[in-house]
Amino acid sequence: MRWFSRRCSGPSEPERPGRLEILMPLISRGDRDAFAELFDATFAETRAELACRFSDPREVSRVCGSVYVEVWWLAGCWTGHDGDVRAWIGEILRRRADDRALPPRPTRSRLLSSQERELADLLGRAPEQISGNARTDRYQPTAGDNDIRE
Repeated sequence: MRWFSRRCSGPSEPERPGRLEILMPLISRGDRDAFAELFDATFAETRAELACRFSDPREVSRVCGSVYVEVWWLAGCWTGHDGDVRAWIGEILRRRADDRALPPRPTRSRLLSSQERELADLLGRAPEQISGNARTDRYQPTAGDNDIRE
């Protein structure tokens, strides 16, 4: 079962049947390697779907980060009876995208959201390795857990 009703890009690389489902209990117990494998297997589709919904690459990165942080925190809630893992991630994506679909407020500069920083930390990677964009900006702390916005 595919998790998106429409696709803006070609198919991702196939993984072994059931592999993502095997990763979920490991992720729920804090296995960051399993989480990185899930991320690598699903990121291209997640990012493509968000790029279809948002024209601003910064918004795509923010929502993508929040999707995967939620996947990390809720992995133990996935029971397998709700459909496959891709469908479950797709539901999180749709909810997060709908939450962010409000009219954007202008930002002073490109700062990393708390979700992007947390995702980078969970994966043990630099933020630019997961954003899908080559960025030259550096990490700058934000006030609290929210994006800095004017």
